[in-house]
Amino acid sequence: MAERFEPLLTRIGARGSVSREQLLDPDFAPECLEALERYGVLVFPGLFLNDEDQLRFSSSLGDIIPQGARRAD
Repeated sequence: MAERFEPLLTRIGARGSVSREQLLDPDFAPECLEALERYGVLVFPGLFLNDEDQLRFSSSLGDIIPQGARRAD
């Protein structure tokens, strides 16, 4: 994971160094979730994802909860 994620600040945030294709690969999701747990915030500059790509990536990480919706636990 250290190769793909570079910490931005001492306590929070990392920059992901992956291509659009790597980001959208479902096999990347576990590594991304681990990085989210570690860094709290991830940025992927320069990938220029469209809405469909954003949904595809988000779906690979877990359930999508629309803004303002309540999660059923």
